[in-house]
Amino acid sequence: MSPLALSATLNESIQIPGQHADVTLRDVGPEDHARIHKQSYGQVGRYGCLLFRSIISDEQYRAWSKTTNWDGSRGKRALPQNVKNFVISTLQRKFPALGSNDFKDCIDKINEYLRRLYSTMRC
Repeated sequence: MSPLALSATLNESIQIPGQHADVTLRDVGPEDHARIHKQSYGQVGRYGCLLFRSIISDEQYRAWSKTTNWDGSRGKRALPQNVKNFVISTLQRKFPALGSNDFKDCIDKINEYLRRLYSTMRC
């Protein structure tokens, strides 16, 4: 089992204290994935951040901005498990050779995006 698969399996079974409850995700169709891929220039971290931004509502983003990060560290709340699972599984499908550095880059980009409230989509 790959480290990412193991991480995903462990994350699915562990509820982090202070983690946001699962939320309804926006549908992302093939045309959305094509747009995200084009905007990401094939960069895994950027793709993951743009995907994250596409599946959550603006209201969720505003509520989570400055108070939430990927894993709930540094006194913040963790992203909902279903959001993290969707991003991880999608990245694994789109980038089969995904390495731990790519995964970390994605998390870093999402955390960076959550640190501030942007009025437009950035990643």
